[in-house]
Amino acid sequence: MILLSVLGSCKKSAVGTHPDATAALNELENPSAFRLLAAPSGATLAWSPKDRREGALLTLALGKDGTPLGKPASLVTEADGNVEDLVGCYIGTELALAWIERSGGQGRVRIARQRAGAAATSAELGAVELSSAVPGGNLAMATGTGTPMLLARGKVSACVESGEMNCAGFGFFRLEKDKTTPSGFPLSVPAPCERGAIFLATTRESLHYGVCSARDHEPRTTLFTIQTEPAYARADPALAGCTPLTLSARGASVWFVADCAGKRRAARVGSDNTELELMDLASPRVECRQSHAHIRAGALDLELAAPEGNLEAFLPSTVAPRGSRAVWSGEALVVGQTSAGRLSLSRYACRDDAFRELERRERLSL
Repeated sequence: MILLSVLGSCKKSAVGTHPDATAALNELENPSAFRLLAAPSGATLAWSPKDRREGALLTLALGKDGTPLGKPASLVTEADGNVEDLVGCYIGTELALAWIERSGGQGRVRIARQRAGAAATSAELGAVELSSAVPGGNLAMATGTGTPMLLARGKVSACVESGEMNCAGFGFFRLEKDKTTPSGFPLSVPAPCERGAIFLATTRESLHYGVCSARDHEPRTTLFTIQTEPAYARADPALAGCTPLTLSARGASVWFVADCAGKRRAARVGSDNTELELMDLASPRVECRQSHAHIRAGALDLELAAPEGNLEAFLPSTVAPRGSRAVWSGEALVVGQTSAGRLSLSRYACRDDAFRELERRERLSL
C-alpha cells in the first residue's frame, strides 16, 4: 500500500499527533493544490491539505522506486486563503515551490525554498486578481538545464492593442541563489484561457513560454522562444482551437502538447530556429524493452531513465487521467490524481518486460 502505512505512522510522530489531524491529510480544497516533482534522487510529493493542523503545505520525499522515504514534513505552517496553482522544481538539490493564496477575488503569490537539511524560507511575490480565474494554469515554473524561472499571474492589466478586452498581467521572476527577483517585462494577455493560460520551459540555450487566449471564444496558444546564442526571438501560433496541456523541455527541444477534439497533438520547437514540427501523438502507451520503459505516441519514443517530471500529457489516460501529475522517479512511474477531493498515488514499472501497476491504488487516508 503506497503511503498508507507511512502516513499512518504519523499518529506517533511530530506530524499528526492529534487523532483526527491525520484523517484529512489527503483531502484537498481544489485539484491544483498538489504537485509531483522529479527530485535528484527520486521524487517529491507536495500538497496543501484541507485540514491545516499539520501545516498549510506538506512535502514527502519518494525514493527511486517511488516509495516514501520517511514521513511527511510541514514546509509552510500557515496560509492566508485557499492554496491553488501549486508549482515547483528543483534547483540542484534545493526545492522551490510557488503557489497562489486566494481569498475571494483577491490573492497573493508566495514562494518557498528549501535547501537539503535546512529550514525553508518563504516570501510574498505580489498581489493577484482572480475574480474570473479558476484554479490551475495561473503559475508556471521551470528549470530544465537553464536558469530557473517563474511566470506568475498578477493584477488586471491594460490591453496592448485596441479591441482587446479582459487583459491580465503576468510577470517573470528569476530564481537566483538566495533570492527571487522580477525579470524582464510583464505580459498582458487578453482573455486568458481558464485553465492552462501560461506555460514555461527552459533549456541551456533558450527560454520558452506559451500563452493561451480565448478572446475568440476558443483557445489559441502562441509559443515564444528567446535564445541568446545565436541570438533570436520568435513567436509561433500553435495548434489553434486545441486545449493546451503542457510545455515540456526534452533535451534541446521543447514540446507543446494539446488536446485537439479528443486527440493528442504536439508541436516541437527545436534549437535551430526552424519551423515548428507538428505531429499526432496517436495511441500513447508505455512499452518495456529489456526492462527499460519507453513512452510511445505516434513518432515519439521517450526512454525513461533518470528522474524527470511533467510526463502526464504524454501518457495514456488510463494511466494518467486529465488533471493528474506523473513523474519518473528513476525506477518507477508515479502518478498522483484527485477524486472527490481526495489525493491518491499509483506506481508503475517494467516487470518481466511488461509495464504494470505495482500496487493497487490507495488513497492517502488513514
